[in-house]
Amino acid sequence: MSSLELNAVFVKNDWWYAAYIAEITGINSQWATLEEAQENLNDAFEMMMECRREKAEDEHSTTLFSFNPLLQSYHEKTSTHQATQKA
Repeated sequence: MSSLELNAVFVKNDWWYAAYIAEITGINSQWATLEEAQENLNDAFEMMMECRREKAEDEHSTTLFSFNPLLQSYHEKTSTHQATQKA
């Protein structure tokens, strides 16, 4: 199964670390130590994904499926399309 890589950004301020996920708006954290900021950012990410899944299920009355196979399928189609264009 393929995985999606995200980038966590940590900025050291005077007394704390501010953290956010570069690719996803709204997932932020801050804490006194880098380790605590990382842990809180992971928790914030998990909570945000859980809330978004629940919201999608409630709004659409449907079952959600894993997104990874769709990413792989899209990547394979894109790679095939690019290879066809080069030929």
